[in-house]
Amino acid sequence: MERPVITNEQRIEISIRIAKLVCSDIKWNAWADKWLSGEDRTKSSAAAHYAAVCFTDKDEFNKKLIELIEMVCKK
Repeated sequence: MERPVITNEQRIEISIRIAKLVCSDIKWNAWADKWLSGEDRTKSSAAAHYAAVCFTDKDEFNKKLIELIEMVCKK
């Protein structure tokens, strides 16, 4: 059985969905929703809303990432 290949777009989507679990910034979440819906995927928009600005608590991000991975692996 071949290992699945995750595209760059899928990696971005996964990252955005994880970020949305812990990011409470209204503007960033509005941009993220537009990206996920396909409404706005421009490079200039993405650069202006880099996800890292939302994570002041990296431990919280890592915890949410592990929770998401465990949830996906159980399916």
